[in-house]
Amino acid sequence: MDKKKQRAIEDVEEFTSGIVNYAKKQYPGFETCIPKPWGTEEYLASIHKNLHEVTQTREKKKTRQSRMLADKMKVHEGHEQYCRIKKLANHLMYQSHEESQIAVQLFHSRREKHLFCETKIFTEMQCEKLRMQEFQDSMDIEKD
Repeated sequence: MDKKKQRAIEDVEEFTSGIVNYAKKQYPGFETCIPKPWGTEEYLASIHKNLHEVTQTREKKKTRQSRMLADKMKVHEGHEQYCRIKKLANHLMYQSHEESQIAVQLFHSRREKHLFCETKIFTEMQCEKLRMQEFQDSMDIEKD
């Protein structure tokens, strides 16, 4: 028991014993008119017992409250962590979605580049054939 509680108990005991002693001096028949538990050691013991029970009850209430607050804090921290994870997952999903879109765009760009190269090669070959044909025609005309 800490010093404050012990001091409070002692103060109550002093106060009650002082009142009882004063009453004994002033009124000689005081002890006979007080009900049995009052003014005796039993009464002081019951007060001491009640004070002890009250302090125990307060301590138990404090421990329950602190336990409840600790549980609430754990739940709150768990909820915050869940929100952070959910936010991170959404961000990663959005980022991976963007990455997949970029990958598809890159694939299409490479495909277009390949098609442009094939088309350019094809047109160059057509032009070469056409030049060769014209050259051949011009050679044939000169022979005639």
